[in-house]
Amino acid sequence: MKGRFPEPSSLQGSRRASVALIFRPSNSDAEISPFYLLFIQRAPCDRDPWSGHLAFPGGKRDPLDKDDMATAIRETKEEVGLDLTSSNYTFISRLHDRPIRRGQSSARSVLTAFVFLQSEARTPRLRLQPGEVASAFWVPMSHLHRWSPNVTTHSVPAPSVRPWSHVQLIEDIRNYLRVTHYEMPALDVLSYAVDVVQASSTSVPHTVLWGITLDCLGDVLDAFGIPRVDRPHMVPPFRFAVVFLLSFWNIVFLITAMCRRLRNETAVMHI
Repeated sequence: MKGRFPEPSSLQGSRRASVALIFRPSNSDAEISPFYLLFIQRAPCDRDPWSGHLAFPGGKRDPLDKDDMATAIRETKEEVGLDLTSSNYTFISRLHDRPIRRGQSSARSVLTAFVFLQSEARTPRLRLQPGEVASAFWVPMSHLHRWSPNVTTHSVPAPSVRPWSHVQLIEDIRNYLRVTHYEMPALDVLSYAVDVVQASSTSVPHTVLWGITLDCLGDVLDAFGIPRVDRPHMVPPFRFAVVFLLSFWNIVFLITAMCRRLRNETAVMHI
């Protein structure tokens, strides 16, 4: 499993956060997937922009943390009670670093992600951190790729989409065409959750996996040659014509085509 991952790219940033992708093997050969992946749903909080979102265990780097991996290990133990330094877990690989852009802040935030494999097939006992984690659950890998029946989309207000909203040309196109929302690729993982642990009786809205967490999952799928859920055709082209025409990838295609035509016309003028 270790040899499948490429050399990760690293980014510099004054603010750093780390997450852990924890896999465990299936309990029997009769199960549909050989591996399961651990997810958490963040607790509701008015001050948290990711309130109620699906994520991997993790959080912000503490000044006392030795490095990024130390952050992921500490946060995992705090949030779900798993000790990734024990003999039951093997470090597999670090994934590509990812920038986290929020609002107009000039300070660059970076997300680092680390993959761990649990040795035992049994489901470990999870102890959720009150106020931080609403629930934790495992999802079979067979429901985490592009051809899964639970593939869906998530509607996001256009001004909040990063990093695309800071590209001026795309901003101009969006404003001219009055685009208000993007349809982002997503996975309905809660419908296939197993071994669910709830922190309390507080109800949390049903949500989907999307954004940077889905992107981290894509690195793992790439390593195993499994199609990730972020291709252009994931935006339903026939739900509404404008949705298809104004999706990010289609805008990029149009810009590329326009630039190519401009280069060709310029070349003709110089002949």
